[in-house]
Amino acid sequence: MESTRYLVRDTDAGDAIELLLVSAVGTVLVIRWFLAVLSYPKMSGGGLHIAHMLWGGLFMLIALVLLLCYWNPVLRRLAAVLAGVGFGAFIDELGKFITHDNNYFFQPTIALLYIIFVLMFFLARSIQKSVQFTEDEIRVNEELRKYFEESRNSLGLRVRVYFELREWIDNRYKRIVANRWFSLALIGGFVIFGVSQFVFVVGNIINLNLFNKQSGEPRIFIIQAAASALSTGCVWVGIWQLRKSRLLAATWFQRSVLVNIYLTQVFLFYNSQLAALSGLLLNSLIYMSLRYMVSQEYVQEGRKEAAGA
Repeated sequence: MESTRYLVRDTDAGDAIELLLVSAVGTVLVIRWFLAVLSYPKMSGGGLHIAHMLWGGLFMLIALVLLLCYWNPVLRRLAAVLAGVGFGAFIDELGKFITHDNNYFFQPTIALLYIIFVLMFFLARSIQKSVQFTEDEIRVNEELRKYFEESRNSLGLRVRVYFELREWIDNRYKRIVANRWFSLALIGGFVIFGVSQFVFVVGNIINLNLFNKQSGEPRIFIIQAAASALSTGCVWVGIWQLRKSRLLAATWFQRSVLVNIYLTQVFLFYNSQLAALSGLLLNSLIYMSLRYMVSQEYVQEGRKEAAGA
């Protein structure tokens, strides 16, 4: 008997890491916004200063306890959110611990945070794409989730609410995509999303005096415009594919979002670091929504093929 048989992986691990990532990025943005609004207050008393890094450690500890104590997917998702909140609060103070003067406002910190979050995004993608689950792992995951699904009424309110909410979301999605306005709304949203970012970058290039050596680095704007053009191109391919299949369209829209994450937002740091971090959060949310759409369309197309057979 192979020892790896006991190392059963979670088939939803990629989704959980994405949830952790979004929670972490959102936490960093909320903390920085909150501190700026309140003029950077200190929770101090008796000569002590309680850094929010410590609160982050507390949230991560709670997440670990939940993961160590429970199997069910409800609390595992909750633990992913709490771990993301904790990690965001922890890593937000990175500047203090890489500078001699404990400088929270150290300028490269946001860029380092972006790199860390993008690496986490790569991790989630690699888990989803490259990991091949064995038949035993798939069977264990299916049986475990089937157990909670079938016995949700006897497992308490929190478990029941989780499955009822998921079922409600699935049903709402099916109703929305069945509406004849869905395709138009999808096209309109991505046209605005793609064209607006392209116009924004092209506007920066037009306003930039390429012959003025004091104007900055024009190549940054040109590369950013090229990345935006590539992202916009993926959007238009997705719109064209929408005539044939929502699955193909959503796949191309996903590629557009990935170009934004890996290229456009990186060069946006040249102009505005916090805007780039906000863009990462927005693109991550859109990407997660598209992943859900793709998974639902795979199910729907699989049913169509089965019916045709």
